[in-house]
Amino acid sequence: MAQPDWDLEWLVTLPVSLPTLLGVRIVERTLLNSVGLLGLWPFLSVVAWESGYRFAAPILGLAAALALVFIAATVWTVADTGLRLQVSRPKLRNLQAMVSLTAVGCFYLAMSAGLSSSSYVVEWAPGLPGWMLWLPPGLAVGAVAGTPPVMAASWLGLIAEAGVIGLLGFAVARHQLRFGVVGSGARESGRRATSGKRKRSWLDRETLLSPIQTRELRLLGRDRNFLVQTLILPVVILGAQFFFNTSGSSFAAMFGNAQHVAAAAFGIAAYALMFSAFQTLNAEGQALWILYSVPHSLESILRQKALLWGSVCLIYAVAILGGGIALNATISIEQVQLIGVVLVGVPVFAVIGTALGVFACDPLAQLVQRKLRASYVYLYMLLASLYVYAIYATSFWQRIGLVVLTALLGIALWQKAKDHLPYLLEPDASPPARVSLADGLIAALFFFVLQGLVAVVLTLAGDKVVGRVVVVAFAVAGAATYGCMRFAYWRLKTEGLPRTIGPQVGRAAAWGVAGGVSAAAAAFVYLQLAAHTSVLENVHEGIFTGREGLLWLGALAVVAAPIFEEFIFRGLIFGGLRRLLGLTASVLASAAIFALVHPPAAVIPVFGLGVAAALVYEATGILLGPMIVHAVYNAAVIAYQTWL
Repeated sequence: MAQPDWDLEWLVTLPVSLPTLLGVRIVERTLLNSVGLLGLWPFLSVVAWESGYRFAAPILGLAAALALVFIAATVWTVADTGLRLQVSRPKLRNLQAMVSLTAVGCFYLAMSAGLSSSSYVVEWAPGLPGWMLWLPPGLAVGAVAGTPPVMAASWLGLIAEAGVIGLLGFAVARHQLRFGVVGSGARESGRRATSGKRKRSWLDRETLLSPIQTRELRLLGRDRNFLVQTLILPVVILGAQFFFNTSGSSFAAMFGNAQHVAAAAFGIAAYALMFSAFQTLNAEGQALWILYSVPHSLESILRQKALLWGSVCLIYAVAILGGGIALNATISIEQVQLIGVVLVGVPVFAVIGTALGVFACDPLAQLVQRKLRASYVYLYMLLASLYVYAIYATSFWQRIGLVVLTALLGIALWQKAKDHLPYLLEPDASPPARVSLADGLIAALFFFVLQGLVAVVLTLAGDKVVGRVVVVAFAVAGAATYGCMRFAYWRLKTEGLPRTIGPQVGRAAAWGVAGGVSAAAAAFVYLQLAAHTSVLENVHEGIFTGREGLLWLGALAVVAAPIFEEFIFRGLIFGGLRRLLGLTASVLASAAIFALVHPPAAVIPVFGLGVAAALVYEATGILLGPMIVHAVYNAAVIAYQTWL
């Protein structure tokens, strides 16, 4: 509500009558209300289907949904127009904050019937008075679920109520706009200053905060809508979830599970960062250009904001983790690990959110609604959900790998955002998109988390994790990652994409065989030395057993792994590092990242494989070479461990 309604102010200059303009506005908000239609149409269609109307159900559901959305659009237009004309912009933002809090309760109340068999809606429904069935929602249900006489009466009642509400709303909106559409503007007179001295706040005193951070907190205190969305709404959402849909025992059970507590702590902090650190540039609005003229780099300003919001949101995480510890008498090693994952993850996502906010911000957009690119909001949410996998991982090494990958991703995204800052106000002068380290790290995170999720889905029926499940999960995750990255590069017109096949294929194959043999020879030496210690353990025991298991292991190691892992670790990660660092540093860093995502016992030989594959890719320029390195190495090591 606090955003200016530029489209309406512009549309009134067209040579059309006000009734036509209002009619178009209501029709637009009816047909383009995707949230309303997607929420009502499927529900009413299912009700009609279960009532026996079968293939006519979608048509009946759509008609009833359109009637309800039309009523909502009419009330929305009247209320929205009246508030904009009668209430100043600052008060509208305060009102928006109150609406946000109220909407959470309404949202969960509406969802509760489908989330719990003992929800408030299910318990209240039998006691509702009969006259409520004659309101528009009751008539819509009767129109798709009643007997033919009831359906006819419900349709007539629904159409009549929609018509009456539409006519009344149209008349009220027309009366509201009789003097124009602008309720407040830049030419308003200022208010007379109040007498007396202004009371000093703690922000006026000397603190450890920088001027940028002090300004952020001062603006947070003045903007009630921003304050509620950033600091209050995350807590309200979590509390409403338990209040509406769980009992007290379930709430206690949740805090009795260390993983659930850690996930809740990180989730609330990440959600708050999405409305704070992610919005650092977008919140500047039209004044963004001023930050380019102050005697500090824009990067240093963003760093101070990221530090501030990371610290503020960390308080939420610490409070929830402390509550979980207080409700449990003992602290286990598992809890210590989870606390570490959360306490590291919140600052890292403050950096990730700030960096992605640079790409999401569009300061040249004329409409306020388009100043933030929604695709980057979804990317931030995806990365945060991938990080939660570190909380529910089954081993310490998996957690360490995901935390390190995410931290490296934060560094890479920050560097990428820093390079983009000079072109923020002049995007036409920016260089074309190229493959970066951040792309490879995102792909690696997505690949390994998706691999685990697919394996969980495949074993839901109680089956054991066998070779077939591992290979299918690996292949599905690899193909999905490859397809998503290729699609993103196609949309962004990215240059410098890794190629699998190119000129001098024979030379690449020869380099690949030589590199694979060299890496395998180094692995044999390691295996001989480690055989006399307790370092090695059979990580495939119980998974790749018997003749069939050996075949699945061969398919994984010689076919699937070389194709998908080389695309990610050599094509994207090594390729991105190569643009930033020298050859030696790029080879060693990419090999270390590659080794990190493998079991601890295989870290040293896999590091050697990563070095060999990166050198072959540097020499040949196509992925076929490192793919052959990978396949030869895996085949040789499997043969060595199987027959020797």
